[in-house]
Amino acid sequence: MAVVVAGCTPPGFARLEPFQLDFFPSSLSKSLAMFIYNQGTHGCQTLDQDFSVDMNGEPAFDVKRGGPASELVFGVRCEFPFAELPSPVVFGQTATITATSGGDTVLMEMEGVGTKLDAHPILAPGEVVHAGQLVRLAIDPGFDRVQWRDTALVTMGQYPDTLWEHVPIAPPSAAGVLEVQLPGTMPPGPTNIALLVQAHPVVTRCEGAGSCVVPDTLSVQLDVLVDTVP
Repeated sequence: MAVVVAGCTPPGFARLEPFQLDFFPSSLSKSLAMFIYNQGTHGCQTLDQDFSVDMNGEPAFDVKRGGPASELVFGVRCEFPFAELPSPVVFGQTATITATSGGDTVLMEMEGVGTKLDAHPILAPGEVVHAGQLVRLAIDPGFDRVQWRDTALVTMGQYPDTLWEHVPIAPPSAAGVLEVQLPGTMPPGPTNIALLVQAHPVVTRCEGAGSCVVPDTLSVQLDVLVDTVP
């Protein structure tokens, strides 16, 4: 059983050492950074009042310094320090988490994170898209760093008359061009081509923590809207 003597707790992140910084998305727009330490040997620790976290310079939506937390079913439990951050939007950019507490700084740099991969149709001036047409899409940089599925979801029409169909695809070419055969039964109007691909992020820099951890795979979304005519 660990006993913390008042006035002897070290400042900053030293009270958690050794600890690891875990990063994982909680939604398409938000992520979590959690500071995991051994509560069995350290007791229930709370970081300094100046504890702050940002992602690429953007401050966290919310930060929790850790410490005892009430729970209706199990009584009092100990909560790890964590921060709710804005998720990196554009896939392929470097993402950096910077955390400070009591004069200490923790830095975690990642590549291969981001929730969105942009693309646009390759059309000649004045060209329109017809039902059943083969559409060529130019994918933004980063297409070669994700794992592609073998189908795309084509959503046609507008609510409540929305139709959808899975169509087969092959991975993009070396130049980042993806070909999608549109269904021949699609009605005129806006058509959305959506793909959900997988990325494998890596930690490129970890300072101030014993280790920095990212998920093995992350989902990246690609959506392209085209207007079709009969």
